[in-house]
Amino acid sequence: MTASAPQLDLCHACGQQSDSDSGCTRCGANLRVDLWLDAPVPEERARFLAARGLAALGLPGGSFSELKRALASPAVPLAVALPRSAARAAIDVLGRHGIGASARPAGPRPGRAFPSAAIAAIAGGAAALVLAGALLFSSRAPRSAAPPAATPALPQADASPGDPAAGRPAAAAPIPPSAAPAGALTTQELAQRVLGSVAEVSCGGNLGTAFFVAPERAATNAHVVCDKDTPLRLRFQDGSELVGKTVVLEKRLDLAVIEVPGAGAKPLELGDSTALVPGDGIVLVGNPHGLAFTVHEGKVSFVGRNLLGHAYVQVNASVNPGNSGGPLLDGRGRAVGIVSMKVTGADGIGLALPIEYLRPFAAGLSPATPEAQARWQATLDQVQREDAAEVERYRRKYQQPAIVAVGTGEGGLHAMVLRRWPSGPSRLAVTVDVQAGGKTLCTAEGSVTGWEKVEDALEKALRDAPDQPRLVWASENHTLRDVYAGTLPLDLGRCALAEVPASAVLVVRGGDEADSPIRMPKPSDLEASVRFAAAQGRARRASEEQEEARAEADWRGAFRRLRREVGALEARREQLKEAVANSVPTSDPKDPRRQLAEVEGRLAKARDALQDLERQASSASIPRAWRE
Repeated sequence: MTASAPQLDLCHACGQQSDSDSGCTRCGANLRVDLWLDAPVPEERARFLAARGLAALGLPGGSFSELKRALASPAVPLAVALPRSAARAAIDVLGRHGIGASARPAGPRPGRAFPSAAIAAIAGGAAALVLAGALLFSSRAPRSAAPPAATPALPQADASPGDPAAGRPAAAAPIPPSAAPAGALTTQELAQRVLGSVAEVSCGGNLGTAFFVAPERAATNAHVVCDKDTPLRLRFQDGSELVGKTVVLEKRLDLAVIEVPGAGAKPLELGDSTALVPGDGIVLVGNPHGLAFTVHEGKVSFVGRNLLGHAYVQVNASVNPGNSGGPLLDGRGRAVGIVSMKVTGADGIGLALPIEYLRPFAAGLSPATPEAQARWQATLDQVQREDAAEVERYRRKYQQPAIVAVGTGEGGLHAMVLRRWPSGPSRLAVTVDVQAGGKTLCTAEGSVTGWEKVEDALEKALRDAPDQPRLVWASENHTLRDVYAGTLPLDLGRCALAEVPASAVLVVRGGDEADSPIRMPKPSDLEASVRFAAAQGRARRASEEQEEARAEADWRGAFRRLRREVGALEARREQLKEAVANSVPTSDPKDPRRQLAEVEGRLAKARDALQDLERQASSASIPRAWRE
């Protein structure tokens, strides 16, 4: 069966909609795919027509003859590491000829367990404190989402002398008693008051929430909308629908403002996020998983949480895909934030962008009080200090090697190792301990090879998909300068895999600690992956041997044909020479002299062709035996 459009629209790692062709704009995962046939194509004409159509697309490494041969066997991918648009086009071409194909996440290529895009996503994510998939921007409810390999801690700066309250503003002005919630509403009263000011927003495959801050203007997240030229559909609680247009798009803040002509909605009153304190009750309104106008209760956990240089309100509440862009409400129903993201792999941790970030982009809003402005500036100053500390901390990391990811390739388990090399990488032998419960269960030794400069991979990933906040943060702050990523094959022959607990982690002996524990794959998964990788390797080698045999036959056949032609022409020339010696010239077209001139011309061309073929063979390093 052919790949469906949603399959190629969603990220396989986080399950979210992504506009990029090759890198997820939400979690940074590699979105390139391998193209696999559902079944071999037995009919010669169908293979010919399909191969011609695929060759016209210019698929990488896919000549007409190679594609035609590949269509006869589904043992290896038809094409590898395709951008999603190219995969769609190829599937359409095959479908027109009644051929089923599917797109699967690109697998590791021989000799490299981690492609450049994966290096950028994983290393860039580590440098930005968030592993790929750890933060899930809830723009659309996924059909399925794989659980993350590890759950990282949210970023917080190391405490330093003179800063006993690292992690929240130290210099903020105290909140006056009047700023604390007074006359708080019940959740029922609050819902009744605000639901008319909230709308479900959809654009393409994106689904989220927006709330009105003026009669015809609503705020939401940038990842909910598409772009400024694409109209949005807004659906209200009473079932009515209107079309909106994005007029402000701040991707760095993940903030957007939508203009909705004719809405006439009652704007929400804006509150003060700096007046919140941990334990305060809050309410979220959104469309989780498409369940429109759902109301959630929660509590404030932290105010001024630094993430990639921006402040967030951390809440203990149920945040799900579809909540993005919805209002975070205080006890009096005032919007104090824009629900932006959740932490996957953890229960009830959500982050909301403080409403103060919206004020410069929405004209006509009521100004904040001088006291609130002072507290907000103190929050920004504190976040800037924390972010600078995080940047400096990561610039000091990887002086010693650290494992940041594991994966399977041909031959079994591989680890991605990061190491800072100011003078360039060299051979590195490491010992990896498999640890659980504070004990080392077994070890693996090996050499890290295939070093690639992470900044180069990072810049390439940003060219392909520039809207990746984690990677932008790492690039702009140069946290990965002189950092290289290498591949370490892990021979676990000393480990009794069946006895390794699920809590086991992989650690480089004497190396740097990873930001999140790198867990050992389950024995069953590892063994299955090794078997699959070995089967892929055998299929690839068989295909390569078949290709080599065909190439040998082609070269031998070409040389033999030309040598036979040269030999036949030389023999004919000798016959004609003898005929010329025993005859007199005539005007007959069959006169031996005329025939001899023609044969000598053909012989010269055949010899030239043989010499040209010999030069081509030498240039291509064709074995001498193939030229016989």
